[in-house]
Amino acid sequence: MQGSVWQLEKEGGVGVILGEHGCEVFFNRPGLNGAGISELEVGQWVEYDLETGAGRLWAVNIKVLCGRPGSKDTAGANRDNRREIP
Repeated sequence: MQGSVWQLEKEGGVGVILGEHGCEVFFNRPGLNGAGISELEVGQWVEYDLETGAGRLWAVNIKVLCGRPGSKDTAGANRDNRREIP
């Protein structure tokens, strides 16, 4: 699966990926593969696997595909709604 980081709370180590088909997928620090949470930015395009747990879809084995945020947009994503959570 692929999508872009849509919401990000670096301090808490959690966030949401907006999948290429418009679904929201949650992630946390253990789901990252090779990239630390400090390297992620809102808008980055990522690849991931899906798992279910606690009634949600979770992204695991997350890999950053593009080095700069916003370099590829998701289908139907509204860039104005992407945000880093304080």
